[in-house]
Amino acid sequence: MAQYLLSVWHEDGYPDPSTDEMQQMFKDVSAVNDEMMSTGTWVFGGGLHSKESATVVTATPDGDVVTTDGP
Repeated sequence: MAQYLLSVWHEDGYPDPSTDEMQQMFKDVSAVNDEMMSTGTWVFGGGLHSKESATVVTATPDGDVVTTDGP
């Protein structure tokens, strides 16, 4: 079964959406979730923590994996 991730990410300095834009985004995401639930394709939904708590995983050219804290 295919699974997909929807993630919204903005670069530093990207202007924050207005309150009205955010409310519309919430409504739109809720509508998509409702549609997926009604068709039996919805698996789960959940938010992510802020980027300050992130761990970055990078593959080096020689195949090693490096992890660093933060953005």
